[in-house]
Amino acid sequence: MHDYEELKNSIDSKREVELQALKAEINGIENFIEKCFKMFFESSSARSERDFNVSSL
Repeated sequence: MHDYEELKNSIDSKREVELQALKAEINGIENFIEKCFKMFFESSSARSERDFNVSSL
């Protein structure tokens, strides 16, 4: 019975560590995708319109 509890605690702690690592990896991927979208959607013409208060035709 005691061995079962130790094994269960060991599995639970390892699962928690893996979950935290997965969350960190997902956050990194999310930041990368957001950065790519920002670079894609903010073209030079959009930047010029924003910086010089000029609207497109």
